[in-house]
Amino acid sequence: MIKLMIRAKSLIYSVANIFEYIGWVLLLSWVVLMSVGTFMRYALSKPLLFQSDLVAGMLVIFCTFCFAPVFIRGGHIRVDMITRRFSKRTQDWFCIFADVVIMIYTIVIIVSVFDLIAFSFALNEKFEVSQIPLLPFQLCIPIGFGLLGLVTFVDLFERLYALITGNPMNSEHKGTQKSGSDFR
Repeated sequence: MIKLMIRAKSLIYSVANIFEYIGWVLLLSWVVLMSVGTFMRYALSKPLLFQSDLVAGMLVIFCTFCFAPVFIRGGHIRVDMITRRFSKRTQDWFCIFADVVIMIYTIVIIVSVFDLIAFSFALNEKFEVSQIPLLPFQLCIPIGFGLLGLVTFVDLFERLYALITGNPMNSEHKGTQKSGSDFR
C-alpha cells in the first residue's frame, strides 16, 4: 500500500510539475500579449480586439493549473502565529484539518463547475468580442482543482501515516510544504 502511494505521489507531483511549466508559459505569454496589445493600442492606434478575452482565459488556466504546484512548494500563505506554539502533533492535526477543508472545497468547486460547463457546451458560449469558445478555458477549472485535490489527498495520507506509525513515508519527494511556513 505504501509503495503504491509513493508511486502515485510521484506521478501526481510529475503532473503538477508539468502544470507549473504550463503556468510559466502562460504567464510569459500573458506578459507578451499585454505588452503587444498596449503598444498596438497606444502607439499604432490599432487595439487587439481579442486581447482582453484571451488574457482573461489565460488567467483562469494559469490560476487553476498552478494551485497544486503552489501547494506542493508551500508557497501558499498560512497563518501560524498561534499554532507554531503548539506541539508537533497538534500542528499536524491542524494541517490534517486544513487538508480536509481544502479537499471539501475542491470537491464543491468541481461539482459546481460541471453545470457551468454543460451550459456553455449546450449554448456554444463564446467570449463577446473575440468569439473564442469558453469551453476550453472552463474545462481547465475541474482539471486544476482535481489535481489540487489529489495533491491534498497525498499530503493528508502522509500526515495521517506519520501520526499513526510515528514514521514519515519514505519517498523521493520529502513531502509537501517545503518552505518555512510549514507546521512540521
